[in-house]
Amino acid sequence: MRYEYSHSGIDEGVLAGSLTRLSSYQKQLSDVVVKIDYTQPEASLAVPFDEDHWRRSKEVARKIGPIRQLVIVGIGGSSIGFHALYNALAEPEKHPSLHILDLLDEHAVVSVAESLCKENLADFAVVIVSKSGTTTETLANADVLLSILKKHFGDDIYGRIVAVGNEHTPLAQLSHEQGVSYVAIPDMVGGRFSIFTAVGLVPLALMGIDATPFLTAAQEHIQKGLLESSSSAQAGAVLSAHIEKGTKVHVLFYEHSRLEGCARWYQQLLAESLGKRKKDGSAVGIVPVLMSPRELHSTAQLFLSGFPAVLTSFIGAQIEKKDTNISTTEYGELLSLRGDRSFGRIPEAIMQGVHRAYIQQHLPHVYVTIEAISLATLGTVMAEKMLEVMYAAHLLDINAFDQPHVELYKKETHALLEQETM
Repeated sequence: MRYEYSHSGIDEGVLAGSLTRLSSYQKQLSDVVVKIDYTQPEASLAVPFDEDHWRRSKEVARKIGPIRQLVIVGIGGSSIGFHALYNALAEPEKHPSLHILDLLDEHAVVSVAESLCKENLADFAVVIVSKSGTTTETLANADVLLSILKKHFGDDIYGRIVAVGNEHTPLAQLSHEQGVSYVAIPDMVGGRFSIFTAVGLVPLALMGIDATPFLTAAQEHIQKGLLESSSSAQAGAVLSAHIEKGTKVHVLFYEHSRLEGCARWYQQLLAESLGKRKKDGSAVGIVPVLMSPRELHSTAQLFLSGFPAVLTSFIGAQIEKKDTNISTTEYGELLSLRGDRSFGRIPEAIMQGVHRAYIQQHLPHVYVTIEAISLATLGTVMAEKMLEVMYAAHLLDINAFDQPHVELYKKETHALLEQETM
């Protein structure tokens, strides 16, 4: 993975000072990793080094066996991370089809349930993910789904379910009572940081994918990222400096459709980790906005015009080209292409043109480029981004790991629901 920030719009002296300020925090993080310390909020960095997570995930997948359809019931960090992996890696002819039930959409839940009822019981699995074991959306979706499935398959349906969350929760207790497989994750690992736990590993195992390259790449990058002036530290320093100088929007430009899920995962990581109030009560954060080559014909005009207080991160990858050429007949004759008429050359040229336009307009931007889209490179990118937001939060003097204002809406929702049942 290559990280470049030569056009970040931040003074090098400011960045150097930030990197110096991070050195003591990096030593603290190193201790968490070396000791696999699950008592610290940064415990997510230790998870890839703990082989027990992958072992337990493989065990439950082995018990269920090969499947044709996989259902994930979970919202936010309970599903976004794995969806990113599936979006990037899944091949229809090799892997199960995926259904994610996150929104409270009655039509969607019933449709998935009805489609599963047409399958053999051995052809699908359901993974229910809730860190707290009390997530309203997840439990409501799970109840409707399983009620329909149980009516069709009987109690045998419990053998096709895996639940994932913290160890001592209502979901864990119910799973044990029903005979449902339950895989616990460390209490200190938040949902948006949980991709290297069973939250990501159980679905990978059920898909028949070996997560070893994913975990190994994450281990290697975390070790590199804890060194002074690492790309992770630089990224965190650039991001925090932009926030401190008043940058309000962070455009996450994913250059390939297979990276859209990763951009959405990164969007949640940024928004929930850095959208906070400081000790003095002042609000801090940056609004992450997704963009792709599709948006070059819509919102690109806004950002290329020099709209103020915007930082753009380009997330790209080398994509293997197919032997598809643009013909000189049909509609291809209308294109002004000389020399290389391969189909894959066009998106390359478009992105090169976008990069040149950003440089010419002196627009603040950084690059994250991976050599290919693979399980290993995704492990690297996700480890990089987790470190980046931890470093940025440390420099901003905020807590990257809580989400007090999300808890506020949950509290009010529970109060309304409880009031209506009285």
